[in-house]
Amino acid sequence: MNTSIENTLDGTFAGEQPNEPKANHVLGYSDASGWNDKVCASIGLVSGAPPALEAVRHSLMAFADGSELKWESVRTQTKAQVALKALECILDVALEGYLRLDVIVWNKQSRRMGYQGHDVHKVMIDMYSQLESTVLAYRWPLASSWTHFADQHDGLDWSMIDLGTLRRGARKSQKVDQRPFLETKKPIEQVDSKKYRMVQLADLFAGLARFSYTHYDQVSMPPGSRPLPGLDCSRTEQSKSSELRSRLLREFLRECESRKLGVFLDPAKRGLVTRPINRPVSFWHYEPQHPDDTGARRDDGRAY
Repeated sequence: MNTSIENTLDGTFAGEQPNEPKANHVLGYSDASGWNDKVCASIGLVSGAPPALEAVRHSLMAFADGSELKWESVRTQTKAQVALKALECILDVALEGYLRLDVIVWNKQSRRMGYQGHDVHKVMIDMYSQLESTVLAYRWPLASSWTHFADQHDGLDWSMIDLGTLRRGARKSQKVDQRPFLETKKPIEQVDSKKYRMVQLADLFAGLARFSYTHYDQVSMPPGSRPLPGLDCSRTEQSKSSELRSRLLREFLRECESRKLGVFLDPAKRGLVTRPINRPVSFWHYEPQHPDDTGARRDDGRAY
């Protein structure tokens, strides 16, 4: 772990075991990627104990300039290097159990989605509901309070987050007696991502995950290799920034592998996934069970 982060957190969670969730009050920071894209979209959520998140923020200040560190900005070698350092920073702290990174991705073109013609804002709220309920009920089972900040989005009504989904998740997590905040939960608070580094990191991970799906053929090929004859390269032969992002994603995968986080490119899903899904860095591909299903489920078909 980064030395400055380790020093900041030293003693904060005394007695806790590595890899176990270590927070009573949890803060969450999220952002969506590709919400108006025709191919796929994703939501990233960075959550954790305030001391851990503050330590990460200070660590980022040591190597990131004042500009926004979001996926859209990763178009130069300098930005890619800064992004990789930020990703590594999150991995180290998450591995110790101080924070989590959860990303949900969904394919808008799938026949099973049933979302063609549906209100994109309603779909986004559905996905936020499922992601939040999963993180609260299963990722932070002992949390007594929860505050969630999301990047500004004028088209979303955060009060529509489905509390029923949150309560069902709490019951299934067998921690009902420790979830009183569900009854008084406040809507997600919109913030300006320019002022919130954690929201920018959520966007960075959401964009990374979505890129792995939209450019799977490119990112899955070994560096320097050429596409096989007949391979549809309509989304692989892209700009230099696309190749730069592909290299960043491959390096991210190597860092995950070295930490045994279970993150990999799934040839069946054609994008990033995590196995098992409850690891501290979790990429989750949403697959509905029927055309009218707007409640996200796990990849194995079972409801959360």
